[in-house]
Amino acid sequence: MTRSNILEVNWDRGIRSAIAHEASDQPGFSARSNAILAEVRAAAAPHVKTGAMMASIHMSHGSVDDFVYMDPTPPGRAHAELGHRQGHTLVKGIHVFSSVVRAHGGV
Repeated sequence: MTRSNILEVNWDRGIRSAIAHEASDQPGFSARSNAILAEVRAAAAPHVKTGAMMASIHMSHGSVDDFVYMDPTPPGRAHAELGHRQGHTLVKGIHVFSSVVRAHGGV
């Protein structure tokens, strides 16, 4: 392929922002965000003892993106998700967020 046959597009910040805003207004975007929230909660369900961790998993809506997150207070919730040391023993985390991310091709 010669250089003259290549289509070049300048994806500047304005173009990327316009595309993101257009995509975020589509009904499927919100539906997908809600599906991810449900997957995270389903992955956390087997680990529920008091319900506090499940109650701490939320979704917020930014100007373009939706965010699924866990309220990290008290710190025990973050320790349950990520793991921690208890004395000389390593307690593995449950990693519900990262397992959902990996299931969708993320790292």
